[in-house]
Amino acid sequence: MLLHRCPLLRPTVLCGLLLAALSLTLLGIEPVLAAPGAKAAEEPVKIIPNRRCLKCHNDDEDKTAERDDGTVVNIYIDAKRFAHSVHGEQSCMGCHNSIKKAKHEKPLPKSIGCVECHLKTWQAQQGTDEPEYERIDVVVAQIERYMRSVHARPNLLDQSKTNATCYDCHEAHNIGTVGSATRADHRQRNPEVCGKCHAEQKEAYLGSIHGRRHRADGAVGAVPEPTAAAGADGAAGGAGAETGGHGIISAAHAAQAASDGEDTTTAAVCSDCHTPHNIDSPEKDPVKLMITDSCGTCHEKQVRTYQASYHGQVIRAGYTHTAKCYDCHGGHGVMDVDDPASKVHPDNRLATCRQCHENAPENFLGFHAHGDATDFRNYPEMFVTKRFMELLIIGVFLFFWTHMLLWIYREWRERRQGKGYTPPPDGEQVYFRRFGLGWRIAHVVLAVAVMVLVLTGTAVLFSGQAWAQYVLHLMGGPKVAAVAHRVAAVTFITVFFGHLAVVAWNIWRAGGRFRWLGPNSMVPNRQDVKDIGRMFKWFFGLAPRPSFDRWTYWEKFDYWAPFWGMFVIGLSGLMLWFPAQTAQVLPGWIFNIATIVHAEEAILAAVFLFTVHYFNVHFRPDKFPMDIVMATGAVPLSEFKHEHRLEYERLLASGDLEKYLVKPPSERAKRSGRKITGWLIVIGLILAALVLNGYVDMLRGH
Repeated sequence: MLLHRCPLLRPTVLCGLLLAALSLTLLGIEPVLAAPGAKAAEEPVKIIPNRRCLKCHNDDEDKTAERDDGTVVNIYIDAKRFAHSVHGEQSCMGCHNSIKKAKHEKPLPKSIGCVECHLKTWQAQQGTDEPEYERIDVVVAQIERYMRSVHARPNLLDQSKTNATCYDCHEAHNIGTVGSATRADHRQRNPEVCGKCHAEQKEAYLGSIHGRRHRADGAVGAVPEPTAAAGADGAAGGAGAETGGHGIISAAHAAQAASDGEDTTTAAVCSDCHTPHNIDSPEKDPVKLMITDSCGTCHEKQVRTYQASYHGQVIRAGYTHTAKCYDCHGGHGVMDVDDPASKVHPDNRLATCRQCHENAPENFLGFHAHGDATDFRNYPEMFVTKRFMELLIIGVFLFFWTHMLLWIYREWRERRQGKGYTPPPDGEQVYFRRFGLGWRIAHVVLAVAVMVLVLTGTAVLFSGQAWAQYVLHLMGGPKVAAVAHRVAAVTFITVFFGHLAVVAWNIWRAGGRFRWLGPNSMVPNRQDVKDIGRMFKWFFGLAPRPSFDRWTYWEKFDYWAPFWGMFVIGLSGLMLWFPAQTAQVLPGWIFNIATIVHAEEAILAAVFLFTVHYFNVHFRPDKFPMDIVMATGAVPLSEFKHEHRLEYERLLASGDLEKYLVKPPSERAKRSGRKITGWLIVIGLILAALVLNGYVDMLRGH
């Protein structure tokens, strides 16, 4: 019945329509079935003027809208604030690109692409110098940091969303220009913006010394409700972004709000510690380092004194296993030191120390965590110790480097005059044995131990320098360096006390025949004082070169120097190695003294060994480029007569000289001796250069 009533559905008409469609297809013409809106889709999208949008969104009497699910959202946009923002001349549709007509769908789909828009603008402006785009490079750098941050990663609960978008933190319709009040206002509201997601951290912060000072001027206000700019789940934030990688503290200076005589706008906010864009998990080492470094933006003196401690030296090297600022002071809930709730309040400090030092006794409380060796009024014991060590270093090197230069000058003059020692041209067949195998082995072991101590110790001491960080990286970090340092220290102690045992045994065997101030003794005597005076007379050409017995005065100094070093470096090192045991009997400030003494004496010992000792043994004109006696144990007899004429004459007169005469070392032994000695010299000179560079840099206050 229906088929006969509708003319279009009669069989003959249907057949005709099908034939017509087939003919059009064969001719290459595709029939189009018109649909509602098809014509509009082919037409270009018309740009809706901003004033049309603001008719609804700038209505002071209608600032909110209720959605189908009952949610009330803020749809109000302040036209004046938007006009003065960095996006003031931007078309609304430039961001809300899903809108086709003024009466748009509600809620708006999320079609805002801040990243894409800024990148396109940046690419289009390459090679231009238009003032309005002068900060586009900064914005792109911020985008790069943001894209690497935890905020740009997919949300674990809903991978279709990121953890935080640009407009979650920035109020899109009110992004202020650099230096504007809007930018400063965004900083003031930073804790509220972050607190929308991090409520627990916000509450802890607001109760902290940072939060209380930040709120002191009453500038912190509530964050506006989500605006249309953010779509269904958007949130207003505020204008502002950092110009660098470490917070926006400089932006705070745009608004000077004072309370109790202090500029409260400089109190730290979230982005000062975590950075605005390059945010990541605080459990990651780079973030721990960044937060610790950020503390120094405000607390410069405290960070300087912290970096002088072992804790800070490890952090400067790029490792995080030692105590950081927030480990002791707290993070979001940091309190003033006088606040009973502070982790570093006298009543709580011991418990804080015991977070790492489990058995720390009460004497730990005497340790100056931020002791300043330049502050005599507050830390007199540190000041005096530091000045004493500096004067000791200056005095030692002033004397011995002058001694070196005068010696070089005098030998150079005598060589020009044809004087001085010249080894036989054809070599010698008779040698004098100076050192036995045991002493030579002990010397090599001691030399290697000292070099390991210098390398591992100064790499941590000067950890802010690139070479030190490279060395620590090669060694596997400060933990491995600490183990190597202690192994070398134990080796040094073992050799040192082993040598004392042998010396004591030899003295006991000699019985009453041993002369404490005799020629075979290393104990300084009046003859050494006379030799020093005669040596300086020779330097100035006032007397001939003095003759020496078995031990010269500089050899005795080289011998006794490790006793002083052993006492100072060894004792201070043991204190720092076993802090809990040390604090059982000594006050906590002894660690501050031990740290200064250990470092300064190590610098003195290292530079002395690798400059003065090397000169005395290897670099004197009549020894250059090296002396291999500690490798072979023997020296040519003619050289021995030149260096120790009094001993030669004494042994010759007593008839004991023959006991010490030996055959020349083999060529293989000489080659091996040169290789070993050469490598020790090269390594020592490199270490001396690194230590001197680090020490000079430290004196400059870097």
